[in-house]
Amino acid sequence: MCNGQGGVECDLTVHHIEDDPADGQPRYYVVSGGLTATHDFNWIKHVIREKGFNCTLTDHTEVRTKYYHEH
Repeated sequence: MCNGQGGVECDLTVHHIEDDPADGQPRYYVVSGGLTATHDFNWIKHVIREKGFNCTLTDHTEVRTKYYHEH
């Protein structure tokens, strides 16, 4: 995602996962790098507010994150 000056604000991957069965609106899953996840989430929230987009952004990091370690 770029900022207003054309500089890179975040590098992320977006997947269309499904359309909401209740209203048919598309749902997306956004994947961000681990160390930049908070920054990226806050930047997207900022853009949503600034542009007045009608959408919801939910952080599922704690639900989706699994920690793996070798024994």
